[in-house]
Amino acid sequence: MYDFRGALYHSDFHADAEQFRGKRVVIVGAGSASGDIRQYFVTIVQRSATCVLPFSNKNPIEELDFRTNPPPLAFLLRLAKSGGTPRMTMLDKELHEGLRKAGLNLTWEPSPGSGEVGFAGFLFSRSASGTRFLIVKGKVKRMADSCFLVYISPVLCSTGNEPVMKATRALLGDKITDQLPPDAWGLDSKGEVNQMYRPSGHPGLWFAIGSFGISRFFNKHALQILARELGIA
Repeated sequence: MYDFRGALYHSDFHADAEQFRGKRVVIVGAGSASGDIRQYFVTIVQRSATCVLPFSNKNPIEELDFRTNPPPLAFLLRLAKSGGTPRMTMLDKELHEGLRKAGLNLTWEPSPGSGEVGFAGFLFSRSASGTRFLIVKGKVKRMADSCFLVYISPVLCSTGNEPVMKATRALLGDKITDQLPPDAWGLDSKGEVNQMYRPSGHPGLWFAIGSFGISRFFNKHALQILARELGIA
């Protein structure tokens, strides 16, 4: 990459695809950040195996939120390891076979030997997005890790984001960040989402991170947060 002379930038700074019409574009990464933009392009570089599960559940959103959010997330991960993930992958066998045929590497373990926790576990690290069917249909192609970037420009690096606390330090400075717990996101010792929608350690500062499902459920506490900020709770 040191010899590459084309445009190179992180997906966080991607505005639109129109400026690259007619050009050969490669996206490095196959997770959710890549999925947000690769539907407009045709080639990805997959660095490691990706967890892919469709969101075709037709149950009401309220029912799904009630089913998945009240139990500790660590308990849900244990259920996934004990048989939930194999059942879901069996239901999506045709999709997964199509992705493998197209060259995509799949996995349901965040790390080798950690257990097949499926999407619930990958939610706290990395996950795929909505272009899986485009890969099956051949509209998005995968390149090997050792691809030779010739006549390609630009290269978009969808390689994840900085840890939450690192971004917090850059935004708010050392004085405030040093008052906060060392980590935000992931699971804490009780199996709950770490530091989300709870007092952060600094007045008026709250962390609200997560998927739509997590945000919908925890936003029910918004009035409690408001009451605390107004000094009436």
